[in-house]
Amino acid sequence: MLRQPSFFLRHIAKAASGFCLFAATLASANTTEPNFQLANAYGKHAVGFRLVQQYDFSRSMKGKHDLVTGEAIKTERARPVQTLIWYPSDKPGKPLRFIDYLRTTETRPDFQLPGAEIERKLKEKTDKVLRVFGNERGNAEVQAVMRASKGTSPASGKYPVLIYAPGAGGEAMENVDNFEYLASHGYIVISSASQGPLTNNVSIDMAGLDAQARDIQFLLAYASTVPEADLSKIAVMGFSWGGMANFVAASRDSRISALISLDGSLRRFTEFAKQIPAVSITVPTLFIHRGNESLEELSQRNQDMSYSALNSMKYMDLIKITMPWMQHVDFASDSLRMGSDLHFSEYTRKEIGLAHSWVSRYVLEFLNAKLKANTESERFLQTTPVKNGAPAHMMYVQHRPALPGALPTRSGFIQGLAKQDFQGAEALYDSLHKLNPEFVLKDSDLNAWGYELLRQNKLKAALAIFRLNTHLSTDSFNAFDSLGEAYEVAGNKDLAIVNYRQSLKLNPDNKHAEQQLKELETSNQQDK
Repeated sequence: MLRQPSFFLRHIAKAASGFCLFAATLASANTTEPNFQLANAYGKHAVGFRLVQQYDFSRSMKGKHDLVTGEAIKTERARPVQTLIWYPSDKPGKPLRFIDYLRTTETRPDFQLPGAEIERKLKEKTDKVLRVFGNERGNAEVQAVMRASKGTSPASGKYPVLIYAPGAGGEAMENVDNFEYLASHGYIVISSASQGPLTNNVSIDMAGLDAQARDIQFLLAYASTVPEADLSKIAVMGFSWGGMANFVAASRDSRISALISLDGSLRRFTEFAKQIPAVSITVPTLFIHRGNESLEELSQRNQDMSYSALNSMKYMDLIKITMPWMQHVDFASDSLRMGSDLHFSEYTRKEIGLAHSWVSRYVLEFLNAKLKANTESERFLQTTPVKNGAPAHMMYVQHRPALPGALPTRSGFIQGLAKQDFQGAEALYDSLHKLNPEFVLKDSDLNAWGYELLRQNKLKAALAIFRLNTHLSTDSFNAFDSLGEAYEVAGNKDLAIVNYRQSLKLNPDNKHAEQQLKELETSNQQDK
């Protein structure tokens, strides 16, 4: 199930449509406690917040005409990426209220929206909350005091970066409670809303997945402008559709050091997951998902069970956590705050809130272990949930270490070859190709690689690559010609002659090999 645009508001609207039936029950609630609060201990830092309205000028979001109205577009056509940032702060300021975060959802599609229009739309949104929860409880939610303060000075030092990708159509603030929690523990959190390639509406296809992955990379580039950001420690966390888009981003960008997927859509959309190069996902990964569905449920929605993206990603260290109490939407804290009471049936709102809090705790410990190399957090991850203090049967944790050895990619091959001092290139390549038949080094690629090594005067490495090329391309006259040339440069005339002769045997018209052979054979005779 995807988290569609403004989920919790649609959820509220649905409940509001049956308001007459449930009004008495909801209005009778005498509590003004928030619907949801993390049960976890916050960190030592105060939390700062800022909003940046910026464009990705490398991409257009709009064409010359509006795709809904057909009217000519006269405003900026570059892709708007409204960016929300939470960061460790020196001291607290005036705390934000939840309504301040709701206000950001009205400005993100249109940075030029007049203030009066923003407030009108915001009132419509909050009125729905009041209709569902009643004035007292609804106002308590909308006006709930948050941890962050706007515009406070950042704490001194450098901090790891967490980039967040929302569910399909989700807002940048959809997991705000977790963002504030992580910032209090020394993380810079950067988030933007989920949008489609050409409109605010997400398209559930590869173009839509690519758009969100590129948004993640845009935010990574933005992080380089934040002085306090430690760019050597970058993680990406995504929910639902965003929990698959972050895998796409990690397959493209080696600067991403860790991944967190909150009930990510890798299982739901296997046709898209199959297109993620599994061998490229090599960073530690935390995958947290709702309770396992039955075969009958999977069959009913025609789920493709012939492929598992997680099982295919054998080269990442995987921690997989199952949360039987939670449903898909429970992984976003705004749903817990604003979701109707009708949603909480088998488990109470308080129980789901506690489960969500344990998800947040594991996210923090995972980040501490993988980005900060914290040994206590590593021990926490290796300990059973019950021993860590979680209620029995709330969660199940599995750990699958990464497959050892060189990766069956060009990068993995060259790293493995370097460790072997460029010995045994043929055997190493054959073993990696067997692991991943898609790992193929072409004649032209190897030839160019070998000559680049020659230009750098790395003769031993160049000879290893040229020899590999003749091993893989036994009928390529050019491969033997290049190996002959490399031996000639290395001063080994005898082996140069052997390879030039093989090249001429494969192609009698190879004038270069013919000329070099004459010179080398003449030189050998003179030496005698």
